[in-house]
Amino acid sequence: MSEMDIELLLKWLYDLSEVKKNVELSTESIAGNAALGKSLYEKNCATCHGLKGEGVGAPALGNPMFLATASDHFLRYAISEGRDSTPMQSFKRSLNKVEINNLVAYIRSRASGWNAPEAIPITEPLPENYVLNPRNKTPKFILHEGKYVSSEQVLKALQDSSRIVILDARSKAAWYQTHIPGAISVPYYDEPDTFIKNIPNDSTYIIAYCACPHAASGRVVNTLRRFGYKNTAILDEGILVWTQRGYPIQYGQNSKNKDNKGQTK
Repeated sequence: MSEMDIELLLKWLYDLSEVKKNVELSTESIAGNAALGKSLYEKNCATCHGLKGEGVGAPALGNPMFLATASDHFLRYAISEGRDSTPMQSFKRSLNKVEINNLVAYIRSRASGWNAPEAIPITEPLPENYVLNPRNKTPKFILHEGKYVSSEQVLKALQDSSRIVILDARSKAAWYQTHIPGAISVPYYDEPDTFIKNIPNDSTYIIAYCACPHAASGRVVNTLRRFGYKNTAILDEGILVWTQRGYPIQYGQNSKNKDNKGQTK
């Protein structure tokens, strides 16, 4: 679908919903204690959503597509306000703001699987670390339609310690939640001059991915090619299929301003 087609579809869905006023929600991540959120989930949510997010009488929260696209503030709003015309009740009177944030943190921490270990603090790579295995050879990818590279080829390149750059075209909050090891956060909506100066334009292959699986990463690759970057490709299946196949990922939370209770401020 073209961007115009998507806009028209969204407008039709919006008109069909008869919503009178949009709810503006932030795309920033929410700080919370996932360990405390787990007990809150088991007490308040598991009966309907399932102990492992599998869904019983309510939607399955252990859904990689859902957790890759729903923002923290969307989750918080749904928990706080409930969902009209559904059994989903409002918890804003039975849970305080900190508890709801902890609950959001726990649900978000399951983005890479309901049995995933506790998230660890992570920091964004510095420009001097953007190129993975800088002294090694670059891989020889076979691209589909001259643009798309299979996840199998990228996995092999990582296993072979090939020289590549990996770009995560989703939001920075999504990068913190889960990403391919070594990937750089380059949100598709950022201006090119905020990141392009630190990316080499030589024989090094540059791979971009998102969850769509081509929309956001496609924008980043199109931008790079417009600036003369030839060795670029889009991860064909996106990070959701990558994760579902059990390929390596890193997950965590923003390491800035972490207090002694394990909660990011």
